[in-house]
Order: sequence, then C-alpha cells, then structure tokens
Amino acid sequence: MTMYQEIRADQVAKVSGRRKNPLKSKFEDFTNFIIQRQEQLGVKNIELNSELGFKSPNVIAMVRQGKCRLPVASLAKTAKLLEVDLRDLLFFYLEEYEPDLFDVFWEVKGEYLTDDEILLVLKYREFKKENKIKSGLDFEVDGAGETLNNAFKALR
Repeated sequence: MTMYQEIRADQVAKVSGRRKNPLKSKFEDFTNFIIQRQEQLGVKNIELNSELGFKSPNVIAMVRQGKCRLPVASLAKTAKLLEVDLRDLLFFYLEEYEPDLFDVFWEVKGEYLTDDEILLVLKYREFKKENKIKSGLDFEVDGAGETLNNAFKALR
C-alpha cells in the first residue's frame, strides 16, 4: 500500500457517512430547487428555457410541475445560470432521479472535493511540476508552500 493509499484509507475511516450536499439540505427536492433558485435570482421560465437551448417553450414549466426531468446534458449550463456548484447540482440530481447510479458514482469516486481541497491539489501539482517537491508529500518552498507543507503533514 502506498503512502497516499494509507493516508486516504485513514481519512476515509474517520469520515462517517457521506458529506451533506448543500443543495439537498436547503431544498426539499430537485423541482423545489429549480423553482426557488429561479425566484431568488428573478429568472423567468422563458429565459431559462432559452438559455438552455430547449426547442419547446414548455420544458422548464414541465420540470417545475414535475412532469419531466431536466436533461442531464443541461446541468452544466443550469448550474451556471442558477449560480450553484455543478458538482453539488449533479449529485443532487443523481440522488433524486438516479439513486442507483449515484451509489455507483459514490462507490467509485468517494466524497468529492471542496473548492478549498481542489485549490490545495492544484497547488501541490504546481509545486510538483516546478520540481519544488523532493519526493512524495515532502517538500520545501517559501511562503504559501509552508502552509501547504503543514497541511500535508496534518494528513499523516
């Protein structure tokens, strides 16, 4: 088992259950999410319909009435238009409409990263690319790197 696998296994063991999806905790269901976000942002059905490129003018109205699902292919644009995180929206959608698929994603992927964790990973990759990392998780850099060094030490 590699050092990463040991660290990851230890961290996973400390986490009980799944991370609460912030959308799921704020909104009763996916339909309710669409309705409330549109109202919060003042986005009309016809605007959302048009921005998402639906040919039928009724798609969003039908989604809001629970008569059809928002197409998965439109989730990225929907997240942008309704100003929410795409990962949160995707997992919310899958949990509600495709729970078996959601379970498979969760089993394969595990807990998804927060924005701060993504920044940490990107910074680590930057240091690795610039050869500022000696080996594995041990590295020395000035300034922000010291904070990263401490963060990685805390994972051990």
